[in-house]
Amino acid sequence: MDTAKSTLFFCYTGVEVGPLNREEKKRITRQKIFDTAIRLISENGYAATTVEIIAKEAGVAKGTFFNYFKSKESVLDEYERVSLFTEAEGAMQLDGPISPAIIMALINVLQKMNYTRSLRRATVMATLAGEDSLAEHRQNMKNLAEIAIPFFVIGQERGEFSKDYPPELLADLLIQTYIGILTHWCMGGGDDDLIKQAALSLELFLASISKNPH
Repeated sequence: MDTAKSTLFFCYTGVEVGPLNREEKKRITRQKIFDTAIRLISENGYAATTVEIIAKEAGVAKGTFFNYFKSKESVLDEYERVSLFTEAEGAMQLDGPISPAIIMALINVLQKMNYTRSLRRATVMATLAGEDSLAEHRQNMKNLAEIAIPFFVIGQERGEFSKDYPPELLADLLIQTYIGILTHWCMGGGDDDLIKQAALSLELFLASISKNPH
């Protein structure tokens, strides 16, 4: 978990201290591309935001974008990971039951991602476009699950979750549920309100592994 955290911080932050060396310049360039892409997608929509537009707005060549990210989807995947990491860090500092904290963390991630059905459908279609994109998606799911493991370590330590299954498996199932909610919703299923749909689905999943189900 320490490795995952340090990797996320390395990807998400770039601190300028003294004269910039080559690696510091690369980190700053990467962060500028990342921030620009997220802003433009939020302002103009996923389909209307091309790599060319992102590169131009960030003040870099199109080829420079691909030095740091494989695609627009890669940017969104990283934003999702960073958002979950940030929410998880905060949630694990809270006292009391962990289940509500898990639900709130994922709801906050969804609100930050600002999904529309068309946006999520577009990312799903891009994921299915080839083996490389599928492999990237699988790795992103693995990374998300790794971030979620401490939720279940804490939950089991507090006697909230059953110890019949290891925390790693429960974290993987949580992310499967999260991705499943998004995929089902973007295809027109479930409640039109994604947040309402996600809250209900996550509550039911966590209740199913509760040590003392109601």
